[in-house]
Amino acid sequence: MKKYYKVLKIIGVLAICLIVSNAVYYRFDLTSEGRYTLSESTKCILANLPEDVYVEVYLDGDLPSSFVRLRERTNELLTEFSNYSNKKIYFHFRNPNSILDNKEKQGLINSLVKRGIQPTSINRRKSDESLSQQIVFPALMLWNSKKEMAVNLLKNNVNLPADLNINNSIESLEYELINAVNVVSQQNKKNIGFLSGHNEIPKVETADLGRSLADFYNVDLVDCDEISRDYNKYSALVISQPRKDFTEKDKLAIDQYIMHGGRCLWLIDQVDAHLDSLRYKSSIFAFFKPVNIEDMLFNYGVRINPNLVLDGQCVLIPVKTSLPGEAAKYSPAPWYYSPLVTPKSNHAIVKDINPVRFDFANTIDLVGNDSKVKKTVLLNSSEYSRQLQVPCPVSLEIVQEKVDPKVFNKRNLIMSVLLEGKFQSVFKHRMVDGEKLNESSDTKMIVVADGDIIRNNVSGKGKNLRIYPLGYDRFSKRTYGNKAFLMNAINYLCDNKGLMNLRAREYKLRILNKSKVKVDRSYWQYINILLPLLIILISAIIYRIYRKKKYS
Repeated sequence: MKKYYKVLKIIGVLAICLIVSNAVYYRFDLTSEGRYTLSESTKCILANLPEDVYVEVYLDGDLPSSFVRLRERTNELLTEFSNYSNKKIYFHFRNPNSILDNKEKQGLINSLVKRGIQPTSINRRKSDESLSQQIVFPALMLWNSKKEMAVNLLKNNVNLPADLNINNSIESLEYELINAVNVVSQQNKKNIGFLSGHNEIPKVETADLGRSLADFYNVDLVDCDEISRDYNKYSALVISQPRKDFTEKDKLAIDQYIMHGGRCLWLIDQVDAHLDSLRYKSSIFAFFKPVNIEDMLFNYGVRINPNLVLDGQCVLIPVKTSLPGEAAKYSPAPWYYSPLVTPKSNHAIVKDINPVRFDFANTIDLVGNDSKVKKTVLLNSSEYSRQLQVPCPVSLEIVQEKVDPKVFNKRNLIMSVLLEGKFQSVFKHRMVDGEKLNESSDTKMIVVADGDIIRNNVSGKGKNLRIYPLGYDRFSKRTYGNKAFLMNAINYLCDNKGLMNLRAREYKLRILNKSKVKVDRSYWQYINILLPLLIILISAIIYRIYRKKKYS
C-alpha cells in the first residue's frame, strides 16, 4: 500500500508542477548579454494590448543556415510575445515559394511588394557546385482590426558581410517587432510638425520622408504662431534648411516650445550652395548664409561653422570625359563635397544603418560646459577630410584631384550631434511680453549641419511628377541611409517608452574560426565520436567494479 501511495504522491507533485508551469510563464536566460530576455518596455506594451494582433511571417521553407537562425529567433520572440500578451498575439509562418501555381504565386509576390515587403535574392550552391538563385522573403505582415504594417526583418548594410547583417538583424528584431505591435495598437498618433514660413525645403522635396512618417505620426506643416498657441501639441518639430531670417518673435516661440519639453530636429547649414547649379556651369560660388538662429544653437550647446566639409569617402558623379566632336561619354568621378558618412557610434539612432549622404555640409563645434546637457556625436567625417572656409568657389575641376593625406588632413569632423538634458532659455535674461520658462524639463534635440540630408529627388511635373526614395542616387542606383537615419532620429525624439534603446542591444557573434575548422576538422570529428564512447565504457567498468565489490 505504501508503495502505491508513493507513486500517487509523485504523480500529484508532477501534476501540480505542470499546472503551475502552464499558469506562470518564465524562462532562464544564461547568456551574458541577456539575449533571450525581453525588455520591461516590451513587456509593458504586450501586457496592455487593447485587441488581438495577427502576424504572418514569410521567412519559411528551405533556407540557408543564416536565414534559419533569423527564422528561429523570430519564432522564439513571437512565442514570447504571445505568452506575455496573454495570447493576444497570433502568428503563423507561410512560404510563398511553396505555391505551385505560378500565376497565384506571382500575384502574392506582387501584393507583398506593394504592401512594403522587400524580397531578397540569394545565391545557393548545389551538390554539383553550380550556383542557383533563390528568392526569400525575410519579412512579415502584422495587423489588427484597424491597421496593418509590413516589417522587413533583414538589415542589409552594404558595407557588412552576410553573417554580420544577419546578426544585426537578430539584434534589432525585438525592436522591429514590438515597434510594429505598438504602432498598430496605439489609439492616438503623435503629431510631428514641419516648420514653415522661412523658405524651408519645399514639401514635395521632403515627401518621401513625410509618407514614411505618416505610418506612425500625424504630419503637419506648422508656423511659429501655431506653435506658440499650444506648446504641447507637437511631439517633435523638424526645421529643414530655412533660408529666411527668423524674427525674435519666431525664436521665442521655438525657444519656449523647447522649454515646455518639446523636441527639435535641426537640419541647418550655414552655406548656400547647390549641386544642381553645376549642371549649367563649371563653377559656382558658396557663401555664408546665416538665418539668425545661431545664438539659439550656441546657447543650447553647439555652433555650426560657416565652412564646407570635403571628404575622401564621398559619392561619385558622372563627368563628361569625351573630347569635342566625339559622342558624349561620362565616367564616374569623386565629388568630395558630398561626403558618405559611415556611422562609427553604436547609438540607437545610427547603429547598423547604411552610409548617410551629405551635400555641402558644415562642421559642428561643441560649446559650453553645462553639466545638465549631455552631448553625443552621431555622425562625423572619415579619416581623410578637409574643410574650406566660405565664401569660396566650388568647381567641377576638383574631381581631378586625388586624396592627398597632406591636404585631406582632418579627421572625424563632427556633422551631427544629439543633445539631451535641461536647456537654458535664450531669453532667460531678456524682457518679453507674457510669461516664459527659463529652463526646460528633460528634453532632447538633434542638430545636423546639412539641410539637404532630408531632400528627395524629384522629376517631372503634374501627373508626370515622380518622387524618388530619400537617399536614392540615380547615378549609382544605390540607396543611402538618409531615411533610416532621419526616421530613427524622429522616433528617438518621440520615444517616451525606451523602445529605441532596443536598437542598441548587441549580441555576441560566436563564429567558428574557418581556417582552424579546415585544418583540425578530422581531429574534432574523432574526438566527438570516440570521446562519448570512451566515457560510456569507463562508466560501465567503474559501475561493474562497484557492483562486484558490493555483492562479492
